[in-house]
This record gives sequence, structure tokens and C-alpha cells, in this order.
Amino acid sequence: MNLEQMKQDTARMIWQFSIPAIISMILTSLVTIADGFFIGNYVGKEGIAAVNLGLPIIYLYLGVGLMVSIGGVSIAGMALGAGEMEHCNQVFRQTIATTLVFSVLLGCVMGFCFLPMLSVCS
Repeated sequence: MNLEQMKQDTARMIWQFSIPAIISMILTSLVTIADGFFIGNYVGKEGIAAVNLGLPIIYLYLGVGLMVSIGGVSIAGMALGAGEMEHCNQVFRQTIATTLVFSVLLGCVMGFCFLPMLSVCS
């Protein structure tokens, strides 16, 4: 698809690119609903409480991962569009490495933050 077609049919392009995002948000919500249903019916209120305490941590990882990856993909896409294949590959490698480093650091911080809470429970 060329740029002129995109400019002429903007509404169609917005729908074309937004529908996969909408579907992924719906599926993410359905996973949470299904977890709540099955855990609530078969485990009980303690299970629901545990899942609800864990979800912010999952969303923190998701937010950091999306933040780094969307930024990296934007820069890599601009380099790819400009025909700079080596720069595009370099940005992609840096994005993967940055995501990995942030995930490990976030995991270490979470581990140190949870140690005092775990000692209260035992």
C-alpha cells in the first residue's frame, strides 16, 4: 500500500490498524474474567485476592515492555523506511537488549521488595 492510498482512505487505515489492538485488549480482558471465574469458583476468595494482588505486577512488566518495544519499533521503522537496514538492525538489537535489562532489573527490585512481605507471612 502506498502513501497516496493511505492519505485518501484515512478512516479505513485507522480501522485496519486499530482493530487488532482492540481484539488484543478484549482477549486480555477475557483472560482476567476467566481467571476470576475459575479461581473464584474452585479456589475461593483467597485465590481471587492473590490474583488481584499479582495483576499490578504483571501490568507493570507489560507497561515497561510495551514502552520500550513501541519506541524501538518506531525508530526501527523510520530507519527501515529510509532504507538504512544496518541502523534498523542495530536499533532492533538495542531494543531487545534494553527490554531484557529492564526486565531483569525490575525482577530484582520486585524480589527485594517482596522479601520483607514474605517474612511477615511465615
